[in-house]
Amino acid sequence: ALVAGLGLGIGLVPSTAQAQDCTQPRLMMVLDKSSSMETGLIAGDSKWDIAVSALDQVTSQFEDQLELGLTIFPEPNQCSPGTMKVAPAPGAHAAIMTELADAPPAAGNWTPMAQTLDALALEPAIATGAMPRYAVLITDGWQWCSPYDPSTRFDSVDSVADLSAQGITTYVVGFGDSVDSLTLNQVAVTAGTALPGCDPSGDS
Repeated sequence: ALVAGLGLGIGLVPSTAQAQDCTQPRLMMVLDKSSSMETGLIAGDSKWDIAVSALDQVTSQFEDQLELGLTIFPEPNQCSPGTMKVAPAPGAHAAIMTELADAPPAAGNWTPMAQTLDALALEPAIATGAMPRYAVLITDGWQWCSPYDPSTRFDSVDSVADLSAQGITTYVVGFGDSVDSLTLNQVAVTAGTALPGCDPSGDS
């Protein structure tokens, strides 16, 4: 399902822009490296391994068609905003896979989605440029730092609205039983990339 979700997001990148101005679309993968990605299992495999396998397939398939980059959060640890590990460029598959070689720790890493998206809005590699620009947020959890502050739950919705205002289109891939479906539904609706029938007030 994760591969399908990533493929859906990238497959929606229009090819007409590339044909018109000879510039490749630029896409930043924004990957959750919280501890639950390592400890959470789906059919016996860690969510981290599933995500890395999906990114391996997708980036190898599209590295000649898109300028692909990678941001990981939290980075370096705990609740730090995400850091761009690979700047968007053609042929970035090998560099991206190198950065994904180490799994998250089994404890101590949380899920600063909003902080990461806010930092992304300030990153020149994705925040500037005349080409079509996209972000794909891949996460298994909630907006969460320690101690948890419930008032921050929907901060990432505002963060994605800011990205949209800069011309960056955001797609969301949420997977696993602990995902905050309500927030991610609202993120997708705000970004204009929700699947047909998505209910922004629904939690599934």
